Amino acid sequence: MKIQHVIHHHPLSFIEEGNTVKRCRGCRMSLSGPTYGCRHCGFFIHKSCLNKHKAVVQSFFHPCPLTISIRVFGCCYVCFKIITSNFDYKCKLSCRFRAHVECALKPMVEYSDEQYTIQHFTHLHPLKLVDSNQKDEVICSICKELCSSSSSSSTTYGCMECKFFLHKSCMKSFPRQLINHRIHPCTLIFITDPYGSRKCAFCSERIVPGMMFSCGPCVFDLHVKCALLPTIDSEDAKEIQHFCHPHTLALVESDEEYGSERRCVACAQICLAPAPTFRCSRSCNNFFLHKSCYVKLPYNSYQIKHPSHRGHSLTITSLPYNDHIRTCDACCRGIDSGI
Repeated sequence: MKIQHVIHHHPLSFIEEGNTVKRCRGCRMSLSGPTYGCRHCGFFIHKSCLNKHKAVVQSFFHPCPLTISIRVFGCCYVCFKIITSNFDYKCKLSCRFRAHVECALKPMVEYSDEQYTIQHFTHLHPLKLVDSNQKDEVICSICKELCSSSSSSSTTYGCMECKFFLHKSCMKSFPRQLINHRIHPCTLIFITDPYGSRKCAFCSERIVPGMMFSCGPCVFDLHVKCALLPTIDSEDAKEIQHFCHPHTLALVESDEEYGSERRCVACAQICLAPAPTFRCSRSCNNFFLHKSCYVKLPYNSYQIKHPSHRGHSLTITSLPYNDHIRTCDACCRGIDSGI
């Protein structure tokens, strides 16, 4: 008799009495009693070990189905601790998500407006209501704003042990996955990454251990804030982000905001009303970008091969303001634009 099980890619044959010389891949003990095995791969597992856990489960912490797996060395994407048990659960759809069996099966906790403690899929521990006096010291892990800021006066929940805090408004609108995202065709899944070894495909900055949106098969990752930024197509988008500048860009709403230097960093032309223009929302007073130029630029930092420089790839980037010394190494003319 043969069965097909998610724990192994080949059919497993039933063996009435296992070979005591070999070891079970589940419990690492000698094979004795009813066993399933694949002789071609040398994969054997006790029937009792195979039936110990559900083959496929749905976890509160991950939107994709999870399948039981023989543990490989690594960290749990829920609690960030090393997986030392014999089994874990991994994403069935090729996300990098893996979790301890007990973490994956942690039950979802329903909550209402009256509750002081809630459970959210972004964090392992329960989140408690934060006292208003403590909000001056904590930052929301989703929007990255102070929980006491006037623009984000929402109720706040947090885990004091992990220094993890969320506005209730951010938490309730936070998606588990992003479909048809403007810079990636595949569905992006929310995961909590314990490693911090990835780079954001939008801004090229490192993603520290914590929350991100990811496409596992494409090895494509985004910071949460980069993934959730409003698009240029949104009629009401007054703040946007582009990889060519480290700060958010705000829509210019009055002539006084232009200052004396109002050239677009992309086309080097003067920025004049009524053409919609974005400027740095912070202290970079000379960074302006036409909306029409923005839509022509790529959405994310990318590299090209160029015949003038065969040794390395070239990455699109922004130049320091007023860098008049730079000339194009291909045509030898000055570079007027800032990108």
